[in-house]
Amino acid sequence: IEDVDPAVAVAAGENNEKRKKSAAGWIVSTILLAVLCLLLIGVVIWLLLTGSPFVKKSEVETPVEETESSQTTTTFGTTAPTTSPTGAPVDPYATPNLLGMTIGQAYEKAANGELNGGMTVIVVDTDYSDQYAKGVILSQDPEPQAMAEKGTAIKVCVSAGPQQTTMVDVLDWNNESARIYLETLGFRVTEVPVYQVGAAYKSVVEMDPIPGSPITMGQEVFLYVNHDQSSSGGSIDNGE
Repeated sequence: IEDVDPAVAVAAGENNEKRKKSAAGWIVSTILLAVLCLLLIGVVIWLLLTGSPFVKKSEVETPVEETESSQTTTTFGTTAPTTSPTGAPVDPYATPNLLGMTIGQAYEKAANGELNGGMTVIVVDTDYSDQYAKGVILSQDPEPQAMAEKGTAIKVCVSAGPQQTTMVDVLDWNNESARIYLETLGFRVTEVPVYQVGAAYKSVVEMDPIPGSPITMGQEVFLYVNHDQSSSGGSIDNGE
């Protein structure tokens, strides 16, 4: 058996020890790297399943698609409501035509349930009218045939008849001045020629209706104008 140099033996032992430590370090490093990879894969899977905590909900919300209920439909005439103020669905009804009825007739129909959809009648205003007699309905809201919900109160305006006033006095006025003045007030003027000795030429000697009598606005007024030129009074140029 050959003798081994102690120094060589020690060096060989140290080299073997270093190789063992290097192999152990490599194994530990490999295990740590594998663990880190597994952790990274787990985090990615968790984010995919639960959503990223770093993204705001408003940034990933899916836009709400427009449904049929949010779409509008264009129709001709008045659109009927589809829900009541409480949100319950209602059936639309055509508003009955009350124009030309007396307010008494309209109330009677409402009381007897004869108005479409059980609608009612309420007077909200009165107004003068040359077309509708006193007590007759001259306008309504909703308008006739407009669609409204059941039990709607129809607001009506009732005629107060033609507006009345008092006939003004234009006797002895020049016919032109009298005519212009009365037409400015809204009356219709018709001149009737007469011959009256002593009265001024072209002056108003008589009126119908007479001054101070009740008269309806827009009514026709007859002016009797003197055409006798032999009168000594001469022509009157104004209404004084």
